[in-house]
Amino acid sequence: MLGIVTNRDIPGDNLIWWHRVRCGKGEEIHKVMKEDLAGGHLPSGSFGANAAWWGIMVLAFNLNALTKRLVLPKGWLPKRLKAIRFGFVNLAGRVMSRARQLIIRLSGGHHGTNCSSCW
Repeated sequence: MLGIVTNRDIPGDNLIWWHRVRCGKGEEIHKVMKEDLAGGHLPSGSFGANAAWWGIMVLAFNLNALTKRLVLPKGWLPKRLKAIRFGFVNLAGRVMSRARQLIIRLSGGHHGTNCSSCW
């Protein structure tokens, strides 16, 4: 027996289909929080310090999700934080200012400069 309780204002059949499509996402999110953002390694035996650590980790998770949806190109959306860090954040480049624009110049041979699926 299964019961679904929600505050969403959608018809029941749409809610059931939404719930079935979403199945398994909670476990995936929990895994990312524990492994990628160090939520599984609490810093001390103090409840307050651990609660602050968890709150900062959840904030970092939400900022990462917002960045993937609003800032990065669509090809980066399914990627995990480690892939983003090695594929985008850790790139060496030269920041240049020309005609009131900031330009980041990458080396010509880097795979990120011609990645059609990412940009």
